[in-house]
Amino acid sequence: MQTCTIYYVDRNNNFINGNDEWDQFALANNAAHLIRASVHNQSLFDLISDPQCNHLYKLLIERTKHSGKTIIFQFRCDSPDMRRFMRMEMTHENGNGGVCFKSIVERQEPRGPVALLDPQSKRSTESLIICSWCKKVKIAEDQWMEVEQAVNHLKLFNTTYLPQLSNGMCPVCHESIWTRLIK
Repeated sequence: MQTCTIYYVDRNNNFINGNDEWDQFALANNAAHLIRASVHNQSLFDLISDPQCNHLYKLLIERTKHSGKTIIFQFRCDSPDMRRFMRMEMTHENGNGGVCFKSIVERQEPRGPVALLDPQSKRSTESLIICSWCKKVKIAEDQWMEVEQAVNHLKLFNTTYLPQLSNGMCPVCHESIWTRLIK
């Protein structure tokens, strides 16, 4: 059975509601500060830390509102010990002018824990860019790797203080999302 987290924003893009899975997902991922009661009436864009991802969500929401069409795209939402392959469906809600988001877990792959993805890990002042959409890590100007490969390549497995993760977008995901915007 697929897990489906559903949430809604109003015409001003403020979080107005979500299903029980929203809270369950937040709590299971050490994000109690993101339960429904804590984010109610907050701008969705205040909950998205990466400026590029934030901008793309704004464009996708506007596209959904103006076209009336559902926008669907794939993304990843990994935890330290699980790869989650997800599908997002964004649908305009005609009644209130807002948008309904359905975030569906299509499949999961357990893996050994990756400390780099653990928000409880001790962090240095250095940072790495991780793609908000596919979870690949930028290791060089034009080179992105799966997180496990990046940890090995950058020799982070014996490091006391791991680099901070900064959300960004790899070129492949950027192209994929922009293609959806211009369709």
